[in-house]
Amino acid sequence: MADCVRKFFSPRLLDYIVIVGTRTPSSKQSVQMPQLLRRYPPEDHKDFPLSPDVVFFCQPEGCINTDIRRLSQRDTNSFVFALTEKDTSRVRYGICMNFYRNFDLRCSKSGDDEDNSGGGGGGSNRCLSLISLYLVWTLLTTRFEPDFTKILPESVVGDVCEIETWCLRLLSAPVPVPGKTKLELEILDRDIHAPLILALPDHTRFSLIDFPLHLPLELLGVETCLKVITMIMMEHKIVIQSRDYNALSMSVMAFVTIIYPFEYMFPVIPLLPTCMNSAEQVR
Repeated sequence: MADCVRKFFSPRLLDYIVIVGTRTPSSKQSVQMPQLLRRYPPEDHKDFPLSPDVVFFCQPEGCINTDIRRLSQRDTNSFVFALTEKDTSRVRYGICMNFYRNFDLRCSKSGDDEDNSGGGGGGSNRCLSLISLYLVWTLLTTRFEPDFTKILPESVVGDVCEIETWCLRLLSAPVPVPGKTKLELEILDRDIHAPLILALPDHTRFSLIDFPLHLPLELLGVETCLKVITMIMMEHKIVIQSRDYNALSMSVMAFVTIIYPFEYMFPVIPLLPTCMNSAEQVR
């Protein structure tokens, strides 16, 4: 992360919070094109406009509709993707949590399920994504239950204004000065969860690696990892496939980090959405 900070320092901890899914879940379509349902803030930042393609990275295989009876807690998953600006080659990270929201099969025919949180029948895929210049994966994803209804009062969960206020307060969090200050971020009430603490290393120190650097060794083995690293050093084009979005993204970022002190100068796409038109043409 130090390399990223040295080239460009963003005063914002988070750039955007987006919610992705489909406005009209259909029992007749198992997969639909993802849509941007909500975004905070509503206006673009001057130094980083929100790309319309972000919806495809949040739901790489499209918005999935399924029988609610087939769902389990394991169907809630988190993963990381990267957005690279074409003009500046500046990388932003998206930290996603995908979950399923109930919709009434009878209401899906009329195309309006936004006011139907119950009724049973189907489950439509939703994605909550935090987009930032800083990859603070562990800090923002591994300390909370995915079902906030278990720890928050029902009156708060159902109040859209309260949720939007929470999002805007989170977006106002500043970035700590590297090597000098720290940030105490109160995501929830102190009675529910202690504040999160974030600090960045000084520019003269090694980059902050907030993801499992050993993951490629664990998944591929030492011999295969050495072959992949050799191909990266020789500037070969490499395609890695996996059904696990998070393992895929983390492994790609780990390979790029492992070659330090060399700096990989070519485009790196940790996650390539299959539902995006002409995705195979992305370079």
